[in-house]
Amino acid sequence: MPTSNVKSQTLELDNIEEWAKANNLTLNRSKSAEIVIIDRKRKCHDTQPSSLPDIRRVSTIKILGVTISNELSVNDHVSNIVSNNCSQTLYALTILRAHGLCDTALQAVFRSVDRHHQVAAAPGGDTHRPPIDSE
Repeated sequence: MPTSNVKSQTLELDNIEEWAKANNLTLNRSKSAEIVIIDRKRKCHDTQPSSLPDIRRVSTIKILGVTISNELSVNDHVSNIVSNNCSQTLYALTILRAHGLCDTALQAVFRSVDRHHQVAAAPGGDTHRPPIDSE
């Protein structure tokens, strides 16, 4: 809701609750969250509106598996993915080494996994497509 409509935020929440009831749903305020989007490029920052009753205000929110900040940044999301991938890869390499895989083979596994992550992260990356052989 834009800052210009802050005075009607309680009314808006009531409308959402009524819509939910009309559609046989329940708005669980304790599981709901509010995020106030901040535009850092603007010289003049509007003051943040007061918090809604029974709804917590957050600076980041996870929507459909993507973490977004109140500045519309996905830095936290990318950092989390990189961190998870690194720890999973390190764990897998540790297990392989414990089972006797030699250093050369470990390096080959690492390069394969690293290449997979690079392709998956690239725009239009498709990790299921077979590599194109160059002639």
